[in-house]
Amino acid sequence: MNLELQGADTVNLKEHVRIRIREAGKPKVSSERRVGDHFERKTGRWLRIDWLIDWANDWYSKRITDPETGEEVYRQEHRLSEHRGRGSARTRAARAPADTNAGT
Repeated sequence: MNLELQGADTVNLKEHVRIRIREAGKPKVSSERRVGDHFERKTGRWLRIDWLIDWANDWYSKRITDPETGEEVYRQEHRLSEHRGRGSARTRAARAPADTNAGT
């Protein structure tokens, strides 16, 4: 495949890879890893994410870095059995947006 770009435009490519591992003869995923570029909506910037969920070894790890500065923006590592109150495990009150017009 030949690709030729002409002009003064810049092309930035982003990637994100998701890998799911299943052990032979077992139906469930034993670990999942996501690595790549991630757009942070709050800041409007592209960040780099490395996320591991390892059910077989009871481990959770999430690391987010700024690719421009190399600064570690976020890091969380602990036993997966201690990972509570996230995603669908959150309570209904924690998921609902704050009602700023209550009582008016």
